[in-house]
Amino acid sequence: MRVIGLDTSTATGGVALLEGDRLVGEYTLNLQRTTHAERLMPALERVMGDAGWDAAAGVDGIAVALGPGSFTGLRIGVVTAKALSYAWGAPLAGVPTLEAMAYQASGADGLLCPAIDARHGHVFCAAYRLEGGWPVQVLGAQLRAFDEWLDEVDSLATGERVVFVGDGVDAHWQAAVQRLGARAVRPPAGLRTLRSAAVAALGAWRLRQGRQDDPAALVPLYLRESEAERKWAAKHPSPSSSNR
Repeated sequence: MRVIGLDTSTATGGVALLEGDRLVGEYTLNLQRTTHAERLMPALERVMGDAGWDAAAGVDGIAVALGPGSFTGLRIGVVTAKALSYAWGAPLAGVPTLEAMAYQASGADGLLCPAIDARHGHVFCAAYRLEGGWPVQVLGAQLRAFDEWLDEVDSLATGERVVFVGDGVDAHWQAAVQRLGARAVRPPAGLRTLRSAAVAALGAWRLRQGRQDDPAALVPLYLRESEAERKWAAKHPSPSSSNR
């Protein structure tokens, strides 16, 4: 099975080509001066060209990171994946970003806790345990203050190690260590950021199980309103909220 994985959840984005269990090619770039809109399709064309893949010869699936993460980035990734699915007739699988981050850390022993920085002391976060080598959610994806999430993670861990993945913990690492001591661990720096290969692997797993998504219905997982939506709501309060 040939599967393409796309990730545009955060500033770091990438494209991966997976054939069976073999990673054929991967392109990852973390630059602030370019956008996913500028680099996603050129990256896909380059890695497919280098690998000798041709859409006409058959792509068996498209996997895309659904979020949470950057509003603009997620829209670009999901729209691109849907367009490729329609154009190539390839089934589509949406992969929650936090689940892919947990899968990437699946070699570590402990409660897997991915987190993405949501600014102002908050994180997009969840918690997973492995079953049969695949992540199973034990704490749903949510937007929380880091300290509140840390309390819940500590109660879930019941003395086991807590493996933090993602940039959401970077600014709060000392707080995590102070609370959990030696039980708080992080993978090496190169494994803390989501790679599109993990998205491709989870997408392929879903497709093998027959869990493909309807391109017309697939939407990003935002977990909160965009800044523009919040500003509009502040300027246009609903009658019910203004009467409280």
